[in-house]
Amino acid sequence: MYKCWRKWRSKFEKSIRKDFDGILTYFWWNVWNERNRRIFQHKQLQPMDVAYLIKEDIQQNAIAFASFQHVY
Repeated sequence: MYKCWRKWRSKFEKSIRKDFDGILTYFWWNVWNERNRRIFQHKQLQPMDVAYLIKEDIQQNAIAFASFQHVY
């Protein structure tokens, strides 16, 4: 998986590689949480709901870092 990630990452300009890393991180975090929800809570979300959670995490991160940059 690491080789694959490095290959994909290299296709982006250096200035946006951090964004790419963040998107992948939020994607896999939410997939992992959905896996745990299904296994341990015996519940499941629809794929579009998981996608919404990923989008929401990315937006919250952007808001947090935008306001953080204004402080410094």
